[in-house]
Amino acid sequence: ARRVLVGADARRLDKLARLLGAGYQRLVLRHVRRARARNLERAHAPAALPTTPTKDHA
Repeated sequence: ARRVLVGADARRLDKLARLLGAGYQRLVLRHVRRARARNLERAHAPAALPTTPTKDHA
């Protein structure tokens, strides 16, 4: 089958898929699950709020 690959990342993934065969899917799935977990942690982490100078009205 002819493949059109655009970009270095696509070429690397194609080589990886050809080398690992079906193992490639397990590798990608593991990576996606870890990335999703990291993104969920970041989404639920308290955001660092910018501090603004306040005037003391004492």
